[in-house]
Amino acid sequence: MPGPHNGLRARLSAAEPLGAALLTIPDPGIAEVLSASGFDVVIIDGEHGPFTLASMRACVVAMASSSVHIVVRVAGHDEVLIKSALELGVDGVMVPRVETAEEAVRISRFSRYPPHGSRGVGISRATAYGADLVGQVDRADSSTAVMVMIESRAGLENAAAIAAVEGIDALIVGPVDLAVEMGSPIGAGSDAVDAGYQRVIDAARTSGISAGVGGNPRVWRVRGASFFMTFVDVVSLSSAARAEATALRAAIDS
Repeated sequence: MPGPHNGLRARLSAAEPLGAALLTIPDPGIAEVLSASGFDVVIIDGEHGPFTLASMRACVVAMASSSVHIVVRVAGHDEVLIKSALELGVDGVMVPRVETAEEAVRISRFSRYPPHGSRGVGISRATAYGADLVGQVDRADSSTAVMVMIESRAGLENAAAIAAVEGIDALIVGPVDLAVEMGSPIGAGSDAVDAGYQRVIDAARTSGISAGVGGNPRVWRVRGASFFMTFVDVVSLSSAARAEATALRAAIDS
């Protein structure tokens, strides 16, 4: 059944500084490790990670006894994808490549029950398989976090309008896609990309919602960001494995 995962929407509204890890490997053991590692949020990457709905559910269950907030990054703007993720009993969704206020309005509606949205009511993990049906419907709209990603020039241009949409709780910069679109080296930063980051942060703060980045927290916290995606499981595993293999080879060869 859903664990003690509540309060993320309120924490985003308060622009509380939060650290997030990205789970891209569909393994419950890795999910459990991340949930116990001290991050505020674990984001299940349903956009780029090789998740099925079943493997996503297994990872959610593995993290259920922890206090970590669980968010699913869905693969697109589709109503069924958003509904299926929320039916797992998670704290919210993160939706990629949002470029207009109209898209944000639809995403918000897909994530809320009537009369504020169009989310269907299901007998699912979110409702304790029907045992908490009324309670879930009563509280879900006030507790479900909706986070949208700004990853393109169009998204930057419309960031203020997107942030102002009722029911959007955070704007998140997609650093890699934004850098690629703007012709900047991935991970190296540039004046144009930095200006894009700041435009998203300013739009979010003006609307009283949270702004998230994948850059250096020491830099971007001062500039107004409050949600920081600092860890990606497969990246850290790959980096650690290469470093260990290099050290091992050096020791053997010596």
